[in-house]
Amino acid sequence: MLFKQIKLVLLLVMAYVATTDATAATVDEFKKNFFNGRITPEAVEKFIAEHPSGTIQKLVIGSTGGDAFAGLRLGNWVRQNGLDVEVYVICQSACANYVFPAGKKKIIGERALVLWHGSIEQKYARELQSKHHTLLVKHYQTAAAVSTDERKYLDDNQVAVESALRLREQQGRFFDAIQVNEYITRLGQEPVDFGIDSWTTTVIVMEKFGIRNVEAPANYGSRDYLRRISLSSFHCGGKCVTFELDESGQARRIE
Repeated sequence: MLFKQIKLVLLLVMAYVATTDATAATVDEFKKNFFNGRITPEAVEKFIAEHPSGTIQKLVIGSTGGDAFAGLRLGNWVRQNGLDVEVYVICQSACANYVFPAGKKKIIGERALVLWHGSIEQKYARELQSKHHTLLVKHYQTAAAVSTDERKYLDDNQVAVESALRLREQQGRFFDAIQVNEYITRLGQEPVDFGIDSWTTTVIVMEKFGIRNVEAPANYGSRDYLRRISLSSFHCGGKCVTFELDESGQARRIE
């Protein structure tokens, strides 16, 4: 059974390679350079340890995301080593935020998807930090003025806010370093909240936000492209949305 599973994976990889252009990963690159699965601190450190600087030129990744700090660690490693990044099947959440845009060349494989669905700069995270800060100031100015519920809120959210502040600082430095506008990670939420789980964009929208040197299927990000990917609805929580540039050069949702 295990042999059959391995053989099936290899056949899928070979089929994928055969349907993409000359820049797509070879079978050997898949074997050597493939980061597959959730982005966790342990998985990232293991991958980096197994791939010393200079031993690979491309990271091939298929991931639905994971830990943001681990995603930043992997993205910074990709950037520092000047690696290309090739998406196989899916690059979502922390993968889309930090690994994909860090690539020297970004390659979206045939029938693959890059999906964003928010970051530490999104509204709920900002509101959490703002409320916590306001209550903290109130507490230090007049401790007796803080209600029992407010004190509980401060205690319950202290660790989350400290983590959010660290992540916000690290994310800001990362996007400054790669010259990408982080707003692409909130495009489906602000200024209009479309009530969607995930979204992608056309290549030209990526370029608008600073994600350049992208190679993708000719119609990537179109409605037709999304319709012919059987797993698109699954990865998007039931509905995939995409964005293109309108006549004024602004990103707009494709109806």
